[in-house]
Amino acid sequence: GEYIGFVDGDDIAHENMYRLLFDEMKRTDVDFVHAGYYELENNKTHLTNPGLYHKGCEIDMVKGVIRRDTDAISPSIWSKLFKRECIINSYHKVDDNNSYGEDLIALCSLLLDGCSFSILDKPVYYYRRRTDSITRGKNISALKSIVNLYDKLQQMMRESYLRG
Repeated sequence: GEYIGFVDGDDIAHENMYRLLFDEMKRTDVDFVHAGYYELENNKTHLTNPGLYHKGCEIDMVKGVIRRDTDAISPSIWSKLFKRECIINSYHKVDDNNSYGEDLIALCSLLLDGCSFSILDKPVYYYRRRTDSITRGKNISALKSIVNLYDKLQQMMRESYLRG
């Protein structure tokens, strides 16, 4: 197909999620669309102010989010719909040794390549926060994975800067 979306096996997508994302993508003519989501365990709703975002947005690597002013979207690939060629190209830049943060690497790659996106102000994804995830781990393996992620992000930023 022309578009790709992702749903984690333990999460739930709203029955109209991809229709809403697709309609927004067509309406705004962007490379990907992000939507709000619910955290199932914490009863939280995450929404970002709607709008169009183009090359030139500030990417905040330290906090692991993409920012414009005070807006932020999740660094995950779920809750989004992508044009196929954009997400495929960005995932080719994810090394096999990046077992943690591959979503963030792919999203930063999309933005560094100048891909545009739009934000749908509706929560249409139900995210289940796992207690056994790597981000909650307190062992040396988890720390090595995080260091590996930031090394990769630093390399991408340096290469983007040198390309001009």
